[in-house]
Amino acid sequence: SIQRAPEWREFIRARGMAAWAEMMTPLRLDRERVSPAKWRWFERTQAEASSDCVLALADVLMGIDLTPELARIRVPTLLLAPGQSPFVPLAIMEEMHRAIPGSELRVFADARHGLPCSHGAACGRALRDFHDRRVGAGA
Repeated sequence: SIQRAPEWREFIRARGMAAWAEMMTPLRLDRERVSPAKWRWFERTQAEASSDCVLALADVLMGIDLTPELARIRVPTLLLAPGQSPFVPLAIMEEMHRAIPGSELRVFADARHGLPCSHGAACGRALRDFHDRRVGAGA
């Protein structure tokens, strides 16, 4: 989970961003669901990221709790949740769903954390359906 992010600092310092990206990509993507080209792009993009930026973002994500703000959301909200994310357990997405009035939760049971990369077309269809029902003309 994101709670392991403090370990990233030492790993990145000792081995670099390329090794970190190689370790993290299988946690984010399923090789059977993305093309080899997309896998290489994702891994390369992570490897090229600023280590300072990655670690600062991890610190922010670990240090902030926006749970009290969720009940204030008043717009149609669709939560797309990967069922197999090692970083954001499904229970957290379910908690968000319960806290956001009128929200909808769509779970992709076989998806890892990189949901848009592995299930982009299905995410698009879910969003289009949600929009048509909740936002579009006549909704």
